[in-house]
Amino acid sequence: ELFTDKSNNNIEYEVAMSYNENQIYQKHVSGTVNSEKPDEFQFTFSPENTGTIKLDMFDIEGYSLSNVNFLVVVNPQDDALFPIKLSSISESNPDEGKYDVDLTWFPNILGLGESEFIMTFYQKDTSLPVNDASYDFVLIKNGSEIHRKSGIASAGGTYENFVFVEGETGDLTVRIEKIAGTDEYVEIPINVTPEFPLGASIVFGVIILSMLVILKTKYVKNFQIVT
Repeated sequence: ELFTDKSNNNIEYEVAMSYNENQIYQKHVSGTVNSEKPDEFQFTFSPENTGTIKLDMFDIEGYSLSNVNFLVVVNPQDDALFPIKLSSISESNPDEGKYDVDLTWFPNILGLGESEFIMTFYQKDTSLPVNDASYDFVLIKNGSEIHRKSGIASAGGTYENFVFVEGETGDLTVRIEKIAGTDEYVEIPINVTPEFPLGASIVFGVIILSMLVILKTKYVKNFQIVT
């Protein structure tokens, strides 16, 4: 029997994760059927839990035979080595410019919420800080600017804060341009994720799945059972 009821209803089920056949997590979830907001849960991975993780959903609405499982891969998180040294270029001189910029950001793993970008400007030929260095701090996503702010590094060093929200995750570019009033700039790709990788609290969104529930066919999408 294929159900087509699209109304929102509460639903209870169990979620468990296993690593090397050993259960590392289990939680009872009170979710919602056909909700626009996926059911979510949080879990902190340890370095010992990298690799293939089995995720099970079972006892859906108390049915012992209702279950679905799939595999996810948890990759070890590579820590960035800060500061990252960037050499400036310009449209007129794409090979080498006059400035080096040391860039560091916090948190190390960029996610939703506030982040801080720390910049120090140096003269490339002397390795001395550039006093009163003006600059534009720019964030670019999909070729479009999502943020631009002008500033001055009074003693060669400064910082910029930015709060990442939904819609500003994924692959971005940090671009620091108009360095010291010139056309020179540096840029580096970054990744901002709504999920927090290994060592932090992550939120799972379940991919499209299907399950058999006691002679009734139902579909699971993003932790939502679409009937």
